[in-house]
Amino acid sequence: MSAVESEEPEREPFLLNALNGEYLTGKRKRPTTRLIWRQAETLLVAVATFFAVIPLLSFVLNDVRISLVGIPAIATVSNHLTAKTDSGRGRSTVYTLVFIFTQGSASIRVKQDVPQNILDAHPIGSAVTIRYLPNEPETARLSGPDSFNDPFLGVYILLVLILFLWSVAGMRRWIRLDREERRLMPLSRVIGGEVESASIVIYKGRGSITVGCRFTSPETGRVLHYTGGFSRAGSTTDHLPPAGTPMRVLYYSDRYFWVL
Repeated sequence: MSAVESEEPEREPFLLNALNGEYLTGKRKRPTTRLIWRQAETLLVAVATFFAVIPLLSFVLNDVRISLVGIPAIATVSNHLTAKTDSGRGRSTVYTLVFIFTQGSASIRVKQDVPQNILDAHPIGSAVTIRYLPNEPETARLSGPDSFNDPFLGVYILLVLILFLWSVAGMRRWIRLDREERRLMPLSRVIGGEVESASIVIYKGRGSITVGCRFTSPETGRVLHYTGGFSRAGSTTDHLPPAGTPMRVLYYSDRYFWVL
């Protein structure tokens, strides 16, 4: 048998992202990296912040409008409502004060969530001071001596602020990383590496595969290690690459490299 016939065919490299096969063949100008997950995470937080800000702005703007142009009136408490709710901290109770007032010939019924002490201080049939918007009488609040500071408003504002700062910090970070990748990738070269270890966790039919790889730095000769992963429906232990399976690394320096 000749030496050529005895040589084993070169194994296909294992890719953390199958789309990077198109990058290696020149069909894609830029490989797909884990940066996309950071972008998705940041976008998710930004969307959550947006939807959290909408009710907050509506509440604050209504309060400002009522304070500036609201018409004072006397209303009568018509009912007390309580509702049990489930939250991350267990069950809690929401207390609602229902009051009725007259605008012209119309009788307006309004509900307002209040602390328990405010509910207890205003029995059914008692009079309360309110302010309401002249063009939207259904938008009314307790005011004057019957007003109160919502203890949950400050917590809500704090949570929205945390979400907002988190999304801003995340956006700044992935923009910086994106610019960094765009600048360094054209200056990088593809080198070889190999699988060092592989494991899988399967949950509800979806396998989360974690792969450890190593490669030798062309600059310093050091053996560098990297652990990355991906999640894919239908993945099983049969999809795990054995140790020694070749991989490809887009290398710029020992600090900046991307395992394809």
